[in-house]
Amino acid sequence: MARSRSFRSAVLVAYVAVMLVALLMPVPSSLAPGGQFDKLVHVALFMGLALLVVWSAGPGRPHRIGVALGTAVALAAVIEVLQAVLPYRSGDIVDFAAGAVGAGIGAFLCRWMQSRPAA
Repeated sequence: MARSRSFRSAVLVAYVAVMLVALLMPVPSSLAPGGQFDKLVHVALFMGLALLVVWSAGPGRPHRIGVALGTAVALAAVIEVLQAVLPYRSGDIVDFAAGAVGAGIGAFLCRWMQSRPAA
């Protein structure tokens, strides 16, 4: 059980590290974010984060859904603030909103999966 929990935690930490690198590193102008695809990426990344926060806590922990939602929304805000102060990135309230929507979808999916009867 402890080994499984530490593995889950390691996956969560690795995911957050990859997110930070991807969202804070310089981006060549040819790959500059923008448009609908960029917003979908934010939705997907923060939905995944919310799902992983709940998964990393282990089974039978429904109270973690609120923690997952709060963590993902807070990280979305922090990333946009950091992007706003970096000279090679720009913060965007719409990107934050997309991240918050993704976090909400992830939290909803967790709640829905936990409310289903076990097969």
